[in-house]
Amino acid sequence: MADGDFATVRSLFAKDFIEVDDHIQAVDSLLITLKHCKLESYELRDLQVRILSSDSALTAYHVVNTFNCGTDDKPQRKNYDNNSITVWVRQPGTANWLVQAHTETPTSPAK
Repeated sequence: MADGDFATVRSLFAKDFIEVDDHIQAVDSLLITLKHCKLESYELRDLQVRILSSDSALTAYHVVNTFNCGTDDKPQRKNYDNNSITVWVRQPGTANWLVQAHTETPTSPAK
């Protein structure tokens, strides 16, 4: 995402978003990490959706992706294979849904 549109990416997250995986971080910390990496591949599998209320929903899915956090001359690829849960919340008075919380569990050791 090093060349990505961060305003668009940021607009997908609630202001008080939280991510829990091997550490806990807010959206600004997540974006700092993503700014130095480029998403090279992404495969979404087994998507399931659960409606929690009229203004909240949960998605559970398996995702396999690869990020390159190095340079073209010296790539540093990180491969992930995770089961994930994301909580989406409709913003009051709008039809906009934003990510409120996200967590991941590796299905296999990172490569």
